[in-house]
Amino acid sequence: MNATSLKALVTHLPSGLQDLDLDIDIVAMYDGTRLNINTDTTTPMQLQRLDLHRSLIRHKDLLIPLLKRSPLLKHFETSWLGSSIFYWRILSEHCPNLQSFQTDVGPTPYKNSTLTTVCNLLEAYPNGLRSFIFDYPSCYVDDGVNPGDRGALTRSLLKYSTNTIEVLELSGNIGQWISYIAYVLQKCPNLKVLRIKGTSIPLGDLVHESSWKAASSMILKPTTSGSKKPMPSSPPLALPPWVCTTKLEELSLDIDNPACIWVVGRLQRQRHMREPKIDTEVDEFVIRTIRQVGVLWKALKLFKSLKTLSLTWDSTVDLVINTMSFERGTLYLNQIDVTGFTQEEVASMGLDWKSSATREGKGVAPNGAQRGS
Repeated sequence: MNATSLKALVTHLPSGLQDLDLDIDIVAMYDGTRLNINTDTTTPMQLQRLDLHRSLIRHKDLLIPLLKRSPLLKHFETSWLGSSIFYWRILSEHCPNLQSFQTDVGPTPYKNSTLTTVCNLLEAYPNGLRSFIFDYPSCYVDDGVNPGDRGALTRSLLKYSTNTIEVLELSGNIGQWISYIAYVLQKCPNLKVLRIKGTSIPLGDLVHESSWKAASSMILKPTTSGSKKPMPSSPPLALPPWVCTTKLEELSLDIDNPACIWVVGRLQRQRHMREPKIDTEVDEFVIRTIRQVGVLWKALKLFKSLKTLSLTWDSTVDLVINTMSFERGTLYLNQIDVTGFTQEEVASMGLDWKSSATREGKGVAPNGAQRGS
């Protein structure tokens, strides 16, 4: 379709139209003549859902009038955000009832300017959005990240949409713009779907470190000899204060623990140097990581309506917890009141934590250092 035909289509849309999906390519570009539509005499439409695909989004002199005719618009989806920096102003001014926004960035070398546009859009709706789906391809580079922008997209989302957001999907290499995104589990009571893919969430952001640190400081570690020592009673386990436990139906996250990279490096050096034991600092870190995993598992059981769980872990987390057998690790979990954790449930979380029998069959721990089970 050429631009002239598109103009004819847009100007003859019936005023009662409620759902419009335009999935077409413009095969002929403009010859320099602007094809403006006179919006002053154009009848407003009843349009509530608008999906724009491919090159269509680039023809602003055709599409801005279309948005201006849509005061009742609730859902706007475009597969190419790209250079449409001006759209958030048009949307907020002429489509005040927007509830759902979905887009991907499309071809652009400018990460900050595009993400700033998305933040502006989120803050343009004081009544909040119900659904926000945003895909930022991982191939694009930063155009100079301001340290003050850390968590900017998270803050913009929570500014007005805390009590309204039901579906949140962020994918691609968004990086520090969605720092603290785990807070939506603590702040958004009506959240039903949370999908974060392409940007990893630190394990420590999902569970309150203060709870397992407090417990760890009050207990004695089990000894490898099996001797029993009196252990102070542990404080009640404080689970993350998630507020969407009755509503959340789907949770899909990429999870890492940045410090695991350092630990894996030390384990590799130990293997290279043929050191027989793991040092205390690494050992304590392994225990902390195992406890974080256990707290997360117990917290996940609070979701009463959860139907889909997909957790993808950085490989270093698997390596760290596997420096200790599953049976031994559960001793540390029991000390902080995490009980009933089975290997089947570990697998349901996307982790592969090996038992003593599996480890003994290989004779060594996954990192190559000898460990007791």
